[in-house]
Amino acid sequence: MTKPTPRAIRELMGNPSGRPIPEETVKAEPVSWLPAPIEVEERGHAIGKWNELVPLIGASGVLTNLDSSALAVLCMSWADYMDAQDCIQDEGLILDSTTAAGNTTRKANPAVSVRNAAEAKYRSGLADFGLNPTARARMDLAVGGEAAEEDEFFGTA
Repeated sequence: MTKPTPRAIRELMGNPSGRPIPEETVKAEPVSWLPAPIEVEERGHAIGKWNELVPLIGASGVLTNLDSSALAVLCMSWADYMDAQDCIQDEGLILDSTTAAGNTTRKANPAVSVRNAAEAKYRSGLADFGLNPTARARMDLAVGGEAAEEDEFFGTA
């Protein structure tokens, strides 16, 4: 069973089936900016991503005050991804370790698993906010409110 699509996103996508769009029980007005939660502010990569994404999502008309937690998870996932990537960069993909018997063995850096899990969570969050090509195509959003130069060139704007 698929997750229900938020009303704002369904309205942006259009209604090809013609079925009535149900009224949501919780109404929230779109906002263009949200203050970052403290846990996001305390992590450099997370606050940088917050400051990058909030204006983009706000311009699309999808962002509401109710989205702060979900957006925080998205930004923290980015921070986890970047921290793991930094660790891999410093230590390498493969680590040498010495057993109790004195033998040297090679194993994958555990940061690779952390990075991959953070990437999966981050990609999922991007789709929730319409921030990947597939989600944008479904929502027909012009991120930033302007058509891209290639869209104008090819007549798709």
